[in-house]
Amino acid sequence: MSEHPVEGMTVGKVREILDLVMPETEADPAGVLAALLSQVSCMVGDKVMLNIGGREMPVSVWTLLIGATGKGRKGTAYAMAARVCNVACPDFLTDHESSGASSGSGIIRAFVKRRESALAAMRDAEENGREYAGLSVTDTRMLLVEAEYETVIKRGKRDATLQGVMRKAWDGADLQNMVADGGVLRSPRFVVHGHSTPRGFRDNISATDVAGGTYNRMVIQHVTRSKRLSMRHVINEDSIKEAGAILARAVAFAGGIDEITLSEEAIDLFDEGLRDEIDEYRCEDEYIEDFLPRAVENVWRVGAIYALINLRDEISVADIEAAWSFVRHGLDSVAHIMGESADMVSGETEEDKILKVLRRNPGGISGTDIFKLTGVPARYTKSWAEKREDIDMWRGLGSLNGGRKPTMFRLMTAEEMGEAGEEPTTSVPEQASGPRLKAIGCETPVASVTMSVEDDNEFADLLN
Repeated sequence: MSEHPVEGMTVGKVREILDLVMPETEADPAGVLAALLSQVSCMVGDKVMLNIGGREMPVSVWTLLIGATGKGRKGTAYAMAARVCNVACPDFLTDHESSGASSGSGIIRAFVKRRESALAAMRDAEENGREYAGLSVTDTRMLLVEAEYETVIKRGKRDATLQGVMRKAWDGADLQNMVADGGVLRSPRFVVHGHSTPRGFRDNISATDVAGGTYNRMVIQHVTRSKRLSMRHVINEDSIKEAGAILARAVAFAGGIDEITLSEEAIDLFDEGLRDEIDEYRCEDEYIEDFLPRAVENVWRVGAIYALINLRDEISVADIEAAWSFVRHGLDSVAHIMGESADMVSGETEEDKILKVLRRNPGGISGTDIFKLTGVPARYTKSWAEKREDIDMWRGLGSLNGGRKPTMFRLMTAEEMGEAGEEPTTSVPEQASGPRLKAIGCETPVASVTMSVEDDNEFADLLN
């Protein structure tokens, strides 16, 4: 997978923030962005809800950075995002950051204990005639930061309540502790940000863990050091303050609205195929398959944060496209960390991948099937094909139940192009045939498409 592909993941003011801070850090921009999304989503989580089709959900964005120790710059990424947040809201992280999740009941107790401390401080202030300036007793925001997230995975195997409470917290549901010193926590705004190494993640997570639904709620980002700064480099604090000022305006804006929704154009984008594209993204990949059920909602949540930072209460098409790019890179990160097929790590360009599939399907293939085999979005394939004279496009037959007619693509032969026409070349050797590929977990198997895949994978046994 390509390194530091952050350009398409940001939009408007979000991009401005990254442009301001990235010259000051060796962290991966995707890591800084992920940490910022978690921190900001916790900041605004008690002020605004996401409303999609009448269904309300928190804007909480859970992220996990995975990178080699010393080279991933995971802590550096979080620290840079924290610098920006500390300018925007100086006391927020001090008051709301926590760590050391050991059990489900422990998480609830941490919330209840903080509420009780705030209540006691408020009463003390009233009794002594002082103005109370501490945390609100109704503030249910908490940012759980785990520098070694594999320990949380291990604890989740020992304590069945931990993952259950975390899943409910992501959903924004009420939490209730059945132990004597517990209590009921109403609609918490609980956000998780973690760090792990590739080996630590691979060695501790199982297919059962992922299928359980806790870890697919997180957007995982594989991170590496973006550059090496001189030992003499001094952080430009003016840049940090400018980025913080942008964020401060966004937090103030979020405090004045109750909900954020999809714009009509964004709804059309989903209805015209984006939702299917997300649901089916590389769904034949066993490592990605279990992460797809939460991908659409994560796109909504990330898009909501993008809209708020850009001072809008509607999620635009640009927000959604940037959010999908961020979540898609997260899915690619999972496959990269857990082990991918040779086809997907060979360094092929998107054009190479499309041409390979077209050569193997001379009768034509739909954009959706190209997407399932290569991960190249159908919209990209169409835009690319429209610029070429050697690609034949037409509308295929719709499904029996009246579904959309697919756009079909076919590579024209030299004879069809005329004597002057030439077939395009590609860096990938042509392969006449290969085993049929079934799209595992998709609604419709790709029975008419052939493509070679590697069956042996050194990481395959890790999820058994």
